[in-house]
Amino acid sequence: MEVKQAYEKLVNTEEYKEFKKNEKAYLTHAALIRETNNKGGWEFGFYNKETDRITTFTTNPVKRQPEDEAFKQEGKTVKKLDLEKVETTYKEITGLAEQYRKKNHPSEQIIKIIAILQHLHKQLWNITLITKSFNIINLKIDAKTKEILSASKSSIADLGLDKF
Repeated sequence: MEVKQAYEKLVNTEEYKEFKKNEKAYLTHAALIRETNNKGGWEFGFYNKETDRITTFTTNPVKRQPEDEAFKQEGKTVKKLDLEKVETTYKEITGLAEQYRKKNHPSEQIIKIIAILQHLHKQLWNITLITKSFNIINLKIDAKTKEILSASKSSIADLGLDKF
């Protein structure tokens, strides 16, 4: 299911409607974690500026998660995600990510895709491909134009996990 369809499904649920009755939170991100043989479900995050906290809903099944701290720089607010201005689909973006991988890292085999639609300096897809060889390929792709804004490859060991 595409992000806009999943969002429409969410906002029409009683659980979401109950949340929005007294809540001033706004949409900040949509995320999908997908393993090679698993479709997964979308997750939507809503930021409340007054409490500086995020409430997340999962969609498969629809469930409200406990409020949590916002992952952001100190003193900053989390920018609103406007799905109306997103002109790309998950399928298109992951297709672009796969083309990039085939061209630049053909020996890498993807085992997990993490796709986050968010508003950083602009609305973008933050795509992380995790490979069988424990490498991470990260792409930031403009959510309107499909332009690859940045691309990098690193090893999971570079994250400091080798210290455990």
